[in-house]
Amino acid sequence: MINAVSNGLFGQGMVGFLFPKMGANPAIVRPQGYTQSAVYSGGSEVSLNEFWLPLSGNSAIDQVKANFKSNWVSMGIQLVMIPTAFRVGKQFARPAINQTNRLLKQVKLDKVVTV
Repeated sequence: MINAVSNGLFGQGMVGFLFPKMGANPAIVRPQGYTQSAVYSGGSEVSLNEFWLPLSGNSAIDQVKANFKSNWVSMGIQLVMIPTAFRVGKQFARPAINQTNRLLKQVKLDKVVTV
């Protein structure tokens, strides 16, 4: 969920926002016009150190506002769908989890391991 918001607002994941030299994978050289995903559009990457630079006409806050305006729909959908998908997946996995816990209890490992 944090990744969905940081990608939408800052144009990159939290690692790239907090540590701009590292990014998600420092070995990858990004070409001009690189976008992280087709889900997010219309913005460029903003990192934490850009908030401390002297304000100019195109400040980091303006870029975050522009990123939010262009990505608010996809961020909202993800913030609703991710928890919903986990709840639904947990309901589908519940029979298998219960059976695994029962088997662990039969072999007396229920105190050590629980699924």
